[in-house]
Amino acid sequence: MLAELNIKNFALIENVMIEFYSGFNVITGETGAGKSIILNALMLSLGARGNKDMIRKGKDRLLVQAMFVFEKLPGEIAVLLDEMGGDENGQLILSRELHSSGRNVCRVNGILVNVNDLKKIGDRLVDIHSQRDHNLLLNRDEHVKILDAYGREKIKDQKKRVSDLYDEWIGLKRQREELLKSISNIERELDILKFQLNEISEVGFHEEEDEELEKRIKVLENSEILFNHSNQAYEWLYSGDASVMDQLGKSKKSLEDMGKVDISVRDLSDRLGDVMANLEDIAYSIRDYKEKVVFDDYELNDLQAKLNKLILLKRKYGPELNDVADYKIELMEKIDQIEKRDIFIDELDKGLETLKGMYLEQALVLSDMRKEAGRDFSRGINAHLGELAMENARFKVVTKTCTEEKCFTRQGIDDLEFHVRTNVGDEDKPLVKIASGGEVSRLMLAVKSAISTEHSTSTLIFDEIDTGISGNAAGAVGKKLKELGMNHQIISITHLPQIASMAAAHFEVVKKVEGSKTKTLFNLLDEKNRIRVIATMIDGSQSQKSLDHAQEILVRNSSEK
Repeated sequence: MLAELNIKNFALIENVMIEFYSGFNVITGETGAGKSIILNALMLSLGARGNKDMIRKGKDRLLVQAMFVFEKLPGEIAVLLDEMGGDENGQLILSRELHSSGRNVCRVNGILVNVNDLKKIGDRLVDIHSQRDHNLLLNRDEHVKILDAYGREKIKDQKKRVSDLYDEWIGLKRQREELLKSISNIERELDILKFQLNEISEVGFHEEEDEELEKRIKVLENSEILFNHSNQAYEWLYSGDASVMDQLGKSKKSLEDMGKVDISVRDLSDRLGDVMANLEDIAYSIRDYKEKVVFDDYELNDLQAKLNKLILLKRKYGPELNDVADYKIELMEKIDQIEKRDIFIDELDKGLETLKGMYLEQALVLSDMRKEAGRDFSRGINAHLGELAMENARFKVVTKTCTEEKCFTRQGIDDLEFHVRTNVGDEDKPLVKIASGGEVSRLMLAVKSAISTEHSTSTLIFDEIDTGISGNAAGAVGKKLKELGMNHQIISITHLPQIASMAAAHFEVVKKVEGSKTKTLFNLLDEKNRIRVIATMIDGSQSQKSLDHAQEILVRNSSEK
Protein backbone atom coordinates (compact mmCIF):
# COMPACT_ATOMS: atom_id res chain seq x y z
CA MET A 1 0.00 0.00 0.00
CA LEU A 2 0.97 3.67 -0.30
CA ALA A 3 2.31 4.52 3.15
CA GLU A 4 3.83 7.94 2.66
CA LEU A 5 3.97 10.72 0.07
CA ASN A 6 6.52 13.53 0.34
CA ILE A 7 6.12 16.60 -1.87
CA LYS A 8 8.50 19.54 -2.05
CA ASN A 9 8.17 22.64 -4.23
CA PHE A 10 5.40 21.19 -6.41
CA ALA A 11 3.08 23.94 -7.71
CA LEU A 12 1.46 25.54 -4.61
CA ILE A 13 2.94 22.95 -2.24
CA GLU A 14 6.10 24.00 -0.45
CA ASN A 15 6.72 20.98 1.75
CA VAL A 16 4.13 18.33 2.62
CA MET A 17 4.51 14.86 4.10
CA ILE A 18 1.37 12.70 3.98
CA GLU A 19 0.98 9.40 5.80
CA PHE A 20 -1.80 7.34 4.23
CA TYR A 21 -3.57 4.45 5.92
CA SER A 22 -4.75 1.04 4.85
CA GLY A 23 -8.42 0.75 3.97
CA PHE A 24 -10.51 3.69 2.81
CA ASN A 25 -8.83 7.15 2.76
CA VAL A 26 -10.73 10.23 1.62
CA ILE A 27 -9.46 13.67 0.54
CA THR A 28 -11.74 16.71 0.60
CA GLY A 29 -11.35 20.44 0.20
CA GLU A 30 -12.77 23.49 -1.47
CA THR A 31 -12.64 23.74 -5.25
CA GLY A 32 -9.23 25.08 -6.21
CA ALA A 33 -7.63 24.18 -2.87
CA GLY A 34 -5.18 21.83 -4.57
CA LYS A 35 -6.62 18.32 -4.29
CA SER A 36 -5.60 17.61 -7.88
CA ILE A 37 -2.05 18.77 -7.08
CA ILE A 38 -1.72 15.91 -4.57
CA LEU A 39 -2.85 13.43 -7.21
CA ASN A 40 -0.58 14.92 -9.89
CA ALA A 41 2.42 14.76 -7.56
CA LEU A 42 1.73 11.08 -6.87
CA MET A 43 1.34 10.37 -10.59
CA LEU A 44 4.69 12.12 -11.21
CA SER A 45 6.40 9.82 -8.71
CA LEU A 46 4.86 6.85 -10.57
CA GLY A 47 6.40 7.87 -13.89
CA ALA A 48 3.81 10.23 -15.41
CA ARG A 49 4.98 12.94 -17.80
CA GLY A 50 6.34 16.03 -16.06
CA ASN A 51 7.73 19.42 -16.96
CA LYS A 52 9.58 22.26 -15.24
CA ASP A 53 6.40 24.39 -15.08
CA MET A 54 5.36 22.17 -12.16
CA ILE A 55 8.19 23.62 -10.01
CA ARG A 56 7.04 26.08 -7.33
CA LYS A 57 7.73 29.68 -8.28
CA GLY A 58 11.12 30.85 -7.02
CA LYS A 59 12.53 27.32 -6.59
CA ASP A 60 15.01 25.51 -8.82
CA ARG A 61 13.72 21.95 -8.38
CA LEU A 62 10.83 19.86 -7.13
CA LEU A 63 10.93 16.49 -5.39
CA VAL A 64 8.22 13.86 -4.96
CA GLN A 65 8.71 10.58 -3.10
CA ALA A 66 6.18 7.80 -2.68
CA MET A 67 6.84 4.98 -0.22
CA PHE A 68 4.94 1.71 -0.57
CA VAL A 69 5.07 -1.08 2.01
CA PHE A 70 4.19 -4.76 1.55
CA GLU A 71 4.04 -7.92 3.59
CA LYS A 72 5.46 -9.55 0.48
CA LEU A 73 6.50 -7.75 -2.68
CA PRO A 74 4.26 -8.74 -5.65
CA GLY A 75 6.00 -11.12 -8.06
CA GLU A 76 5.94 -8.87 -11.13
CA ILE A 77 7.39 -5.95 -9.19
CA ALA A 78 10.05 -8.16 -7.56
CA VAL A 79 11.21 -9.27 -11.03
CA LEU A 80 11.37 -5.68 -12.31
CA LEU A 81 13.24 -4.53 -9.20
CA ASP A 82 15.74 -7.37 -9.57
CA GLU A 83 16.34 -6.42 -13.23
CA MET A 84 17.10 -2.85 -12.11
CA GLY A 85 19.56 -4.06 -9.49
CA GLY A 86 17.46 -2.92 -6.52
CA ASP A 87 17.10 -4.61 -3.12
CA GLU A 88 13.83 -6.00 -1.79
CA ASN A 89 13.20 -5.12 1.84
CA GLY A 90 9.41 -5.08 2.04
CA GLN A 91 9.14 -1.52 0.80
CA LEU A 92 9.52 0.51 -2.36
CA ILE A 93 10.52 4.17 -2.46
CA LEU A 94 9.86 5.83 -5.79
CA SER A 95 11.55 9.21 -6.15
CA ARG A 96 11.39 11.86 -8.86
CA GLU A 97 13.22 15.18 -9.15
CA LEU A 98 12.58 17.81 -11.79
CA HIS A 99 15.08 20.67 -12.14
CA SER A 100 14.50 24.05 -13.72
CA SER A 101 17.38 23.18 -16.09
CA GLY A 102 15.22 20.35 -17.46
CA ARG A 103 17.17 17.60 -15.66
CA ASN A 104 15.01 14.66 -14.64
CA VAL A 105 16.20 12.25 -11.93
CA CYS A 106 14.30 9.03 -11.13
CA ARG A 107 15.13 6.51 -8.42
CA VAL A 108 13.68 3.25 -7.12
CA ASN A 109 14.97 2.31 -3.68
CA GLY A 110 17.87 4.69 -4.29
CA ILE A 111 18.82 3.11 -7.63
CA LEU A 112 18.90 5.51 -10.58
CA VAL A 113 16.44 4.42 -13.28
CA ASN A 114 14.92 5.99 -16.38
CA VAL A 115 11.33 7.25 -16.54
CA ASN A 116 10.13 4.19 -18.48
CA ASP A 117 11.37 1.80 -15.80
CA LEU A 118 9.84 4.00 -13.10
CA LYS A 119 6.51 3.86 -14.94
CA LYS A 120 6.69 0.06 -15.34
CA ILE A 121 6.74 -0.30 -11.56
CA GLY A 122 4.32 2.58 -10.92
CA ASP A 123 1.69 1.08 -13.23
CA ARG A 124 1.67 -2.09 -11.12
CA LEU A 125 1.37 -0.29 -7.80
CA VAL A 126 -1.55 2.07 -8.29
CA ASP A 127 -4.75 2.08 -10.34
CA ILE A 128 -5.94 5.67 -10.78
CA HIS A 129 -9.52 6.34 -11.82
CA SER A 130 -10.30 9.83 -13.07
CA GLN A 131 -12.75 11.58 -15.38
CA ARG A 132 -10.70 10.17 -18.27
CA ASP A 133 -11.92 6.69 -17.33
CA HIS A 134 -15.51 7.89 -17.75
CA ASN A 135 -14.55 8.85 -21.29
CA LEU A 136 -12.98 5.42 -21.86
CA LEU A 137 -16.19 3.75 -20.73
CA LEU A 138 -18.11 5.90 -23.21
CA ASN A 139 -15.77 4.90 -26.05
CA ARG A 140 -16.78 1.50 -27.41
CA ASP A 141 -13.30 0.98 -28.90
CA GLU A 142 -12.00 0.78 -25.34
CA HIS A 143 -14.48 -1.87 -24.20
CA VAL A 144 -12.41 -4.81 -25.42
CA LYS A 145 -9.38 -3.44 -23.54
CA ILE A 146 -11.44 -3.14 -20.34
CA LEU A 147 -12.65 -6.72 -20.67
CA ASP A 148 -9.11 -7.94 -21.39
CA ALA A 149 -7.93 -6.10 -18.27
CA TYR A 150 -10.51 -8.11 -16.30
CA GLY A 151 -9.42 -11.46 -17.73
CA ARG A 152 -5.78 -10.54 -18.27
CA GLU A 153 -4.10 -13.65 -16.81
CA LYS A 154 -6.35 -15.95 -18.84
CA ILE A 155 -6.37 -13.80 -21.96
CA LYS A 156 -2.88 -12.24 -22.01
CA ASP A 157 -0.94 -15.18 -23.53
CA GLN A 158 -3.65 -15.99 -26.08
CA LYS A 159 -3.88 -12.34 -27.09
CA LYS A 160 -0.09 -12.35 -27.66
CA ARG A 161 -0.37 -15.41 -29.92
CA VAL A 162 -3.10 -13.73 -31.97
CA SER A 163 -1.13 -10.49 -32.19
CA ASP A 164 2.06 -12.27 -33.34
CA LEU A 165 0.22 -14.29 -35.98
CA TYR A 166 -1.54 -11.16 -37.24
CA ASP A 167 1.77 -9.31 -37.59
CA GLU A 168 3.26 -12.26 -39.47
CA TRP A 169 0.23 -12.56 -41.75
CA ILE A 170 0.02 -8.83 -42.49
CA GLY A 171 3.77 -8.69 -43.16
CA LEU A 172 3.53 -11.47 -45.75
CA LYS A 173 0.46 -9.82 -47.25
CA ARG A 174 2.32 -6.54 -47.69
CA GLN A 175 5.23 -8.39 -49.28
CA ARG A 176 2.86 -9.88 -51.84
CA GLU A 177 1.19 -6.51 -52.49
CA GLU A 178 4.55 -4.83 -53.05
CA LEU A 179 5.54 -7.57 -55.49
CA LEU A 180 2.30 -7.18 -57.44
CA LYS A 181 2.64 -3.38 -57.49
CA SER A 182 6.07 -3.63 -59.05
CA ILE A 183 5.11 -6.26 -61.59
CA SER A 184 4.54 -3.68 -64.36
CA ASN A 185 8.14 -2.58 -64.08
CA ILE A 186 9.54 -6.08 -63.77
CA GLU A 187 10.41 -6.61 -67.45
CA ARG A 188 12.30 -3.33 -67.70
CA GLU A 189 14.05 -4.06 -64.42
CA LEU A 190 14.90 -7.57 -65.65
CA ASP A 191 16.60 -6.16 -68.78
CA ILE A 192 18.69 -3.80 -66.66
CA LEU A 193 19.67 -6.54 -64.23
CA LYS A 194 20.64 -8.92 -67.04
CA PHE A 195 22.72 -6.18 -68.72
CA GLN A 196 24.58 -5.53 -65.49
CA LEU A 197 25.14 -9.25 -64.86
CA ASN A 198 26.41 -9.74 -68.41
CA GLU A 199 28.74 -6.73 -68.09
CA ILE A 200 30.30 -8.20 -64.93
CA SER A 201 30.36 -11.80 -66.21
CA GLU A 202 32.06 -10.88 -69.52
CA VAL A 203 35.13 -9.52 -67.77
CA GLY A 204 35.75 -12.49 -65.51
CA PHE A 205 37.97 -11.87 -62.52
CA HIS A 206 38.94 -13.03 -59.11
CA GLU A 207 39.35 -10.97 -55.98
CA GLU A 208 42.56 -8.88 -55.83
CA GLU A 209 43.19 -9.49 -59.54
CA ASP A 210 43.37 -5.74 -60.08
CA GLU A 211 46.33 -5.51 -57.71
CA GLU A 212 48.04 -8.41 -59.45
CA LEU A 213 47.52 -6.77 -62.84
CA GLU A 214 48.95 -3.48 -61.62
CA LYS A 215 52.12 -5.25 -60.45
CA ARG A 216 52.53 -7.18 -63.72
CA ILE A 217 51.90 -4.08 -65.86
CA LYS A 218 54.53 -2.16 -63.91
CA VAL A 219 57.07 -4.92 -64.68
CA LEU A 220 56.21 -5.03 -68.40
CA GLU A 221 56.34 -1.24 -68.71
CA ASN A 222 59.89 -1.28 -67.26
CA SER A 223 61.18 -4.49 -68.90
CA GLU A 224 64.07 -2.74 -70.75
CA ILE A 225 65.26 -1.06 -67.58
CA LEU A 226 64.98 -4.32 -65.65
CA PHE A 227 66.94 -6.18 -68.36
CA ASN A 228 69.75 -3.63 -68.53
CA HIS A 229 70.17 -3.46 -64.77
CA SER A 230 70.09 -7.22 -64.29
CA ASN A 231 72.56 -7.70 -67.17
CA GLN A 232 74.94 -5.06 -65.76
CA ALA A 233 74.71 -6.59 -62.29
CA TYR A 234 75.49 -10.04 -63.70
CA GLU A 235 78.54 -8.78 -65.60
CA TRP A 236 79.94 -6.87 -62.64
CA LEU A 237 79.41 -9.77 -60.34
CA TYR A 238 80.36 -12.73 -62.51
CA SER A 239 80.82 -12.64 -66.26
CA GLY A 240 82.63 -9.37 -67.03
CA ASP A 241 86.32 -8.61 -67.10
CA ALA A 242 87.66 -7.89 -63.64
CA SER A 243 84.35 -9.12 -62.14
CA VAL A 244 83.87 -9.43 -58.44
CA MET A 245 84.22 -13.21 -58.68
CA ASP A 246 87.57 -12.89 -60.49
CA GLN A 247 88.91 -10.51 -57.87
CA LEU A 248 87.70 -12.74 -55.06
CA GLY A 249 89.29 -15.76 -56.76
CA LYS A 250 92.62 -13.99 -56.76
CA SER A 251 92.19 -13.05 -53.10
CA LYS A 252 91.38 -16.65 -52.22
CA LYS A 253 94.55 -17.87 -54.06
CA SER A 254 96.66 -15.46 -51.99
CA LEU A 255 95.07 -16.64 -48.74
CA GLU A 256 95.68 -20.27 -49.69
CA ASP A 257 99.37 -19.52 -50.30
CA MET A 258 99.56 -17.74 -46.97
CA GLY A 259 97.95 -20.75 -45.29
CA LYS A 260 100.79 -22.96 -46.39
CA VAL A 261 103.02 -20.83 -44.19
CA ASP A 262 100.62 -19.75 -41.44
CA ILE A 263 97.92 -22.26 -40.65
CA SER A 264 95.78 -19.61 -38.85
CA VAL A 265 94.97 -17.96 -42.20
CA ARG A 266 93.31 -21.08 -43.56
CA ASP A 267 90.03 -20.17 -41.79
CA LEU A 268 89.89 -16.90 -43.70
CA SER A 269 90.35 -18.75 -46.94
CA ASP A 270 87.49 -21.11 -46.11
CA ARG A 271 85.18 -18.25 -45.13
CA LEU A 272 85.94 -16.43 -48.34
CA GLY A 273 85.12 -19.62 -50.22
CA ASP A 274 81.67 -19.66 -48.59
CA VAL A 275 81.11 -16.04 -49.63
CA MET A 276 82.13 -16.85 -53.21
CA ALA A 277 79.67 -19.77 -53.27
CA ASN A 278 76.81 -17.52 -52.16
CA LEU A 279 77.76 -14.83 -54.65
CA GLU A 280 77.89 -17.40 -57.42
CA ASP A 281 74.35 -18.54 -56.50
CA ILE A 282 73.16 -14.92 -56.51
CA ALA A 283 74.82 -14.38 -59.88
CA TYR A 284 73.02 -17.39 -61.38
CA SER A 285 69.67 -16.10 -60.02
CA ILE A 286 70.32 -12.69 -61.62
CA ARG A 287 71.14 -14.42 -64.89
CA ASP A 288 67.94 -16.47 -64.74
CA TYR A 289 65.89 -13.31 -64.00
CA LYS A 290 67.54 -11.48 -66.91
CA GLU A 291 66.78 -14.30 -69.32
CA LYS A 292 63.09 -14.29 -68.29
CA VAL A 293 62.58 -10.55 -68.80
CA VAL A 294 59.84 -10.25 -71.46
CA PHE A 295 59.50 -7.50 -74.06
CA ASP A 296 55.82 -8.13 -75.03
CA ASP A 297 53.72 -5.13 -76.03
CA TYR A 298 50.77 -7.37 -76.85
CA GLU A 299 50.61 -8.78 -73.30
CA LEU A 300 51.03 -5.28 -71.89
CA ASN A 301 48.14 -3.98 -73.97
CA ASP A 302 45.91 -6.92 -72.99
CA LEU A 303 46.64 -6.48 -69.30
CA GLN A 304 46.06 -2.73 -69.44
CA ALA A 305 42.78 -3.30 -71.27
CA LYS A 306 41.58 -5.77 -68.62
CA LEU A 307 42.67 -3.48 -65.79
CA ASN A 308 40.67 -0.66 -67.36
CA LYS A 309 37.60 -2.91 -67.44
CA LEU A 310 38.06 -3.82 -63.80
CA ILE A 311 38.43 -0.13 -62.88
CA LEU A 312 35.14 0.57 -64.69
CA LEU A 313 33.38 -2.28 -62.85
CA LYS A 314 34.65 -1.00 -59.51
CA ARG A 315 33.47 2.51 -60.34
CA LYS A 316 29.98 1.25 -61.24
CA TYR A 317 29.47 -1.61 -58.79
CA GLY A 318 32.34 -1.33 -56.28
CA PRO A 319 34.23 0.32 -54.73
CA GLU A 320 36.31 -2.89 -54.52
CA LEU A 321 36.33 -6.07 -56.61
CA ASN A 322 34.88 -8.11 -53.73
CA ASP A 323 31.93 -5.66 -53.73
CA VAL A 324 31.50 -6.28 -57.45
CA ALA A 325 31.52 -10.03 -56.80
CA ASP A 326 28.88 -9.64 -54.07
CA TYR A 327 26.73 -7.52 -56.36
CA LYS A 328 26.99 -10.19 -59.05
CA ILE A 329 25.54 -12.76 -56.63
CA GLU A 330 22.78 -10.29 -55.69
CA LEU A 331 21.96 -9.76 -59.38
CA MET A 332 21.73 -13.49 -59.97
CA GLU A 333 19.34 -13.88 -57.00
CA LYS A 334 17.14 -10.98 -58.15
CA ILE A 335 17.00 -12.27 -61.70
CA ASP A 336 16.12 -15.74 -60.43
CA GLN A 337 13.40 -14.29 -58.19
CA ILE A 338 11.89 -12.25 -61.02
CA GLU A 339 12.03 -15.11 -63.51
CA LYS A 340 10.36 -17.34 -60.95
CA ARG A 341 7.90 -14.70 -59.76
CA ASP A 342 4.84 -16.77 -60.55
CA ILE A 343 6.21 -19.61 -58.45
CA PHE A 344 7.12 -17.13 -55.73
CA ILE A 345 3.63 -15.58 -55.73
CA ASP A 346 2.11 -19.06 -55.48
CA GLU A 347 4.33 -19.78 -52.48
CA LEU A 348 3.29 -16.48 -50.90
CA ASP A 349 -0.37 -17.33 -51.47
CA LYS A 350 0.09 -20.72 -49.83
CA GLY A 351 1.90 -19.09 -46.92
CA LEU A 352 -0.87 -16.52 -46.55
CA GLU A 353 -3.55 -19.20 -46.49
CA THR A 354 -1.63 -21.17 -43.87
CA LEU A 355 -1.11 -18.10 -41.68
CA LYS A 356 -4.71 -17.02 -42.16
CA GLY A 357 -5.89 -20.42 -40.93
CA MET A 358 -3.53 -20.33 -37.95
CA TYR A 359 -4.59 -16.77 -37.06
CA LEU A 360 -8.29 -17.56 -37.38
CA GLU A 361 -7.94 -20.67 -35.24
CA GLN A 362 -6.21 -18.76 -32.43
CA ALA A 363 -8.51 -15.72 -32.81
CA LEU A 364 -11.55 -17.97 -32.32
CA VAL A 365 -9.95 -19.40 -29.17
CA LEU A 366 -9.43 -15.81 -27.96
CA SER A 367 -13.03 -14.99 -28.86
CA ASP A 368 -14.33 -17.92 -26.78
CA MET A 369 -12.14 -16.83 -23.86
CA ARG A 370 -13.54 -13.30 -24.11
CA LYS A 371 -17.11 -14.58 -24.19
CA GLU A 372 -16.49 -16.62 -21.05
CA ALA A 373 -14.76 -13.65 -19.38
CA GLY A 374 -17.63 -11.41 -20.54
CA ARG A 375 -20.20 -13.61 -18.79
CA ASP A 376 -18.19 -13.58 -15.55
CA PHE A 377 -17.56 -9.86 -15.88
CA SER A 378 -21.26 -9.13 -16.43
CA ARG A 379 -22.25 -11.17 -13.35
CA GLY A 380 -19.72 -9.30 -11.26
CA ILE A 381 -20.79 -5.88 -12.58
CA ASN A 382 -24.47 -6.62 -11.96
CA ALA A 383 -23.73 -7.72 -8.40
CA HIS A 384 -21.89 -4.47 -7.76
CA LEU A 385 -24.60 -2.37 -9.46
CA GLY A 386 -27.16 -3.79 -7.04
CA GLU A 387 -25.03 -2.42 -4.21
CA LEU A 388 -24.76 0.98 -5.92
CA ALA A 389 -28.48 1.85 -5.91
CA MET A 390 -28.94 0.53 -9.45
CA GLU A 391 -30.89 -2.62 -8.52
CA ASN A 392 -32.89 -2.62 -11.75
CA ALA A 393 -29.89 -2.07 -14.01
CA ARG A 394 -28.51 -4.93 -16.04
CA PHE A 395 -25.10 -4.95 -17.71
CA LYS A 396 -23.85 -7.38 -20.32
CA VAL A 397 -21.00 -7.74 -22.78
CA VAL A 398 -22.20 -8.15 -26.35
CA THR A 399 -19.67 -9.84 -28.64
CA LYS A 400 -19.99 -10.28 -32.40
CA THR A 401 -17.41 -12.49 -34.04
CA CYS A 402 -16.46 -11.83 -37.66
CA THR A 403 -14.29 -14.38 -39.52
CA GLU A 404 -13.84 -12.36 -42.73
CA GLU A 405 -10.42 -10.95 -43.54
CA LYS A 406 -11.72 -7.38 -43.31
CA CYS A 407 -12.33 -7.99 -39.60
CA PHE A 408 -8.82 -9.25 -38.78
CA THR A 409 -6.94 -7.05 -36.29
CA ARG A 410 -4.05 -7.43 -33.87
CA GLN A 411 -6.67 -7.55 -31.08
CA GLY A 412 -8.58 -10.42 -32.68
CA ILE A 413 -11.86 -10.68 -34.58
CA ASP A 414 -14.31 -9.50 -31.93
CA ASP A 415 -16.63 -6.50 -32.25
CA LEU A 416 -17.28 -6.05 -28.56
CA GLU A 417 -19.53 -3.52 -26.82
CA PHE A 418 -21.00 -2.98 -23.36
CA HIS A 419 -24.80 -2.88 -23.22
CA VAL A 420 -26.92 -1.83 -20.30
CA ARG A 421 -30.53 -1.24 -19.29
CA THR A 422 -31.17 1.01 -16.33
CA ASN A 423 -34.90 0.41 -15.78
CA VAL A 424 -37.19 -2.58 -15.66
CA GLY A 425 -38.89 -3.12 -19.03
CA ASP A 426 -36.25 -1.21 -20.99
CA GLU A 427 -34.37 -2.86 -23.83
CA ASP A 428 -30.65 -3.46 -23.60
CA LYS A 429 -28.91 -0.65 -25.44
CA PRO A 430 -25.31 0.40 -25.97
CA LEU A 431 -23.94 1.96 -22.79
CA VAL A 432 -22.51 4.90 -24.73
CA LYS A 433 -26.02 5.97 -25.77
CA ILE A 434 -28.13 5.78 -22.64
CA ALA A 435 -26.12 6.29 -19.46
CA SER A 436 -26.31 9.57 -17.52
CA GLY A 437 -23.31 11.11 -15.79
CA GLY A 438 -24.23 9.64 -12.43
CA GLU A 439 -24.91 6.23 -13.94
CA VAL A 440 -21.57 6.27 -15.73
CA SER A 441 -19.82 7.06 -12.43
CA ARG A 442 -21.43 4.08 -10.74
CA LEU A 443 -20.91 1.82 -13.74
CA MET A 444 -17.23 2.78 -13.73
CA LEU A 445 -17.00 2.01 -10.02
CA ALA A 446 -18.66 -1.34 -10.65
CA VAL A 447 -16.12 -2.04 -13.41
CA LYS A 448 -13.22 -1.12 -11.12
CA SER A 449 -14.73 -3.22 -8.34
CA ALA A 450 -15.07 -6.26 -10.60
CA ILE A 451 -11.52 -5.91 -11.91
CA SER A 452 -10.05 -5.30 -8.45
CA THR A 453 -11.85 -8.41 -7.15
CA GLU A 454 -10.14 -10.44 -9.87
CA HIS A 455 -6.71 -8.79 -9.49
CA SER A 456 -4.68 -7.48 -6.60
CA THR A 457 -3.48 -3.98 -7.39
CA SER A 458 -2.64 -2.77 -3.90
CA THR A 459 -3.85 0.84 -4.15
CA LEU A 460 -6.91 2.21 -5.97
CA ILE A 461 -7.36 5.97 -6.36
CA PHE A 462 -10.69 7.54 -7.33
CA ASP A 463 -10.60 11.17 -8.41
CA GLU A 464 -14.13 12.60 -7.96
CA ILE A 465 -16.02 9.33 -8.47
CA ASP A 466 -19.10 11.26 -7.27
CA THR A 467 -19.63 13.07 -10.58
CA GLY A 468 -23.37 13.42 -11.23
CA ILE A 469 -24.62 11.58 -8.13
CA SER A 470 -26.27 12.57 -4.84
CA GLY A 471 -28.60 11.26 -2.15
CA ASN A 472 -28.95 7.48 -1.85
CA ALA A 473 -26.68 6.89 -4.85
CA ALA A 474 -23.87 8.81 -3.12
CA GLY A 475 -24.33 6.73 0.02
CA ALA A 476 -24.21 3.55 -2.04
CA VAL A 477 -20.98 4.67 -3.71
CA GLY A 478 -19.48 5.44 -0.29
CA LYS A 479 -20.41 1.97 0.99
CA LYS A 480 -18.87 0.36 -2.10
CA LEU A 481 -15.62 2.27 -1.61
CA LYS A 482 -15.61 1.27 2.05
CA GLU A 483 -16.18 -2.35 1.03
CA LEU A 484 -13.30 -2.19 -1.46
CA GLY A 485 -11.16 -0.81 1.36
CA MET A 486 -11.44 -4.13 3.16
CA ASN A 487 -9.13 -5.76 0.58
CA HIS A 488 -7.40 -2.78 -1.01
CA GLN A 489 -6.10 0.60 -0.04
CA ILE A 490 -8.61 3.16 -1.38
CA ILE A 491 -7.85 6.87 -1.76
CA SER A 492 -10.82 8.93 -2.95
CA ILE A 493 -11.11 12.64 -3.74
CA THR A 494 -14.73 13.67 -3.18
CA HIS A 495 -17.12 16.58 -2.67
CA LEU A 496 -19.90 14.51 -1.08
CA PRO A 497 -20.38 14.11 2.68
CA GLN A 498 -22.03 10.70 2.17
CA ILE A 499 -18.76 9.39 0.73
CA ALA A 500 -16.39 11.31 3.01
CA SER A 501 -18.17 10.03 6.11
CA MET A 502 -17.49 6.40 5.13
CA ALA A 503 -13.69 6.70 5.20
CA ALA A 504 -11.40 5.37 7.90
CA ALA A 505 -9.02 8.33 7.39
CA HIS A 506 -10.12 11.81 6.28
CA PHE A 507 -7.66 14.39 4.89
CA GLU A 508 -8.44 18.03 4.14
CA VAL A 509 -6.64 20.13 1.54
CA VAL A 510 -6.56 23.84 2.37
CA LYS A 511 -5.24 26.80 0.39
CA LYS A 512 -3.58 29.42 2.60
CA VAL A 513 -2.24 32.88 1.71
CA GLU A 514 0.84 34.05 3.62
CA GLY A 515 1.95 37.52 2.60
CA SER A 516 2.53 37.46 -1.15
CA LYS A 517 2.61 33.64 -1.38
CA THR A 518 -0.08 30.99 -1.59
CA LYS A 519 0.41 27.56 -0.01
CA THR A 520 -1.50 24.31 -0.16
CA LEU A 521 -1.67 22.47 3.18
CA PHE A 522 -2.70 18.84 3.76
CA ASN A 523 -4.14 17.85 7.14
CA LEU A 524 -5.32 14.59 8.68
CA LEU A 525 -8.57 15.45 10.47
CA ASP A 526 -9.30 14.43 14.03
CA GLU A 527 -12.90 13.67 15.04
CA LYS A 528 -13.80 17.26 15.93
CA ASN A 529 -12.42 18.77 12.72
CA ARG A 530 -13.90 15.98 10.67
CA ILE A 531 -17.36 16.85 12.00
CA ARG A 532 -16.69 20.49 11.09
CA VAL A 533 -15.61 19.67 7.52
CA ILE A 534 -18.49 17.25 6.85
CA ALA A 535 -20.98 19.76 8.24
CA THR A 536 -19.67 22.33 5.76
CA MET A 537 -19.97 19.76 2.96
CA ILE A 538 -23.61 19.10 3.93
CA ASP A 539 -24.98 22.64 3.60
CA GLY A 540 -22.04 25.04 3.36
CA SER A 541 -22.38 26.11 7.00
CA GLN A 542 -21.36 24.99 10.45
CA SER A 543 -24.72 25.46 12.12
CA GLN A 544 -25.52 23.31 15.10
CA LYS A 545 -27.99 21.39 12.97
CA SER A 546 -25.39 20.57 10.30
CA LEU A 547 -22.81 19.73 12.99
CA ASP A 548 -25.27 17.34 14.65
CA HIS A 549 -26.11 15.80 11.30
CA ALA A 550 -22.41 15.36 10.48
CA GLN A 551 -21.76 13.69 13.84
CA GLU A 552 -24.77 11.44 13.37
CA ILE A 553 -23.73 10.12 9.96
CA LEU A 554 -20.15 9.61 11.14
CA VAL A 555 -21.32 7.55 14.11
CA ARG A 556 -23.75 5.58 11.94
CA ASN A 557 -21.17 4.85 9.22
CA SER A 558 -18.44 3.92 11.67
CA SER A 559 -20.75 1.37 13.30
CA GLU A 560 -21.73 -0.26 9.99
CA LYS A 561 -19.76 -3.32 9.00
